[in-house]
Amino acid sequence: MGGGSCQSECSGILYVHVGPLTWASIINIMKVYLDDERPTPSGWIRAYWPEDVIELLESGQVEEISLDHDLGDDDHGTGYDVVLWIEEQVFMNGFVPPEMNVHSANSSAADKMWSGIKSIERMHQRNLGKHEGMNLLRELISETINRV
Repeated sequence: MGGGSCQSECSGILYVHVGPLTWASIINIMKVYLDDERPTPSGWIRAYWPEDVIELLESGQVEEISLDHDLGDDDHGTGYDVVLWIEEQVFMNGFVPPEMNVHSANSSAADKMWSGIKSIERMHQRNLGKHEGMNLLRELISETINRV
């Protein structure tokens, strides 16, 4: 499909696709990189603040995120705020979390973020189990009705 980069603006966030265009980039499946200093990896969309990542997550098109903790202004937010938002959404709304990674040099904050991510993964698995249980219950009810 050819290389290059593309830019578009939506809701005040500038999205910059770095690297070759792929089918995933054309259908807007995103990998989001939250960091204030490190270079953005090829194929990832750069975000500087937690609210930018959350806005992208709300679009339902994020397949993977990589989070830094310290973003230069803790009062404005940290990568952990994204973890907390995802955790709440998984618990309250059955949100399907993307693949999550942490690339923070702050080891204690990274440990806290990984702990939150493990909690999110456990909740998501329970949510999947609930859906499977409900589907099994529906099948059993349907089979019972069909036998009657």
